[in-house]
Amino acid sequence: MQLFGKDAEGAWALDEASTTRRLVCTSGNPWGLPAKDRSGRLEATEPPDLAALLAKIDGRSLPASIPQSN
Repeated sequence: MQLFGKDAEGAWALDEASTTRRLVCTSGNPWGLPAKDRSGRLEATEPPDLAALLAKIDGRSLPASIPQSN
């Protein structure tokens, strides 16, 4: 988990001064951080929401009672 901020183009960029935490999920990412996604369903970074992450890996949608975070 690292701190990220949005750059001028709206993409996530590593930013140690930011307050937004994201999970780095893919190996070979532009930041050189260790990661591994065996499902192939995750983006380079994901919000730190375990329920949403597991649902995305399983290929199912989240129940309406669980708010999604971005």
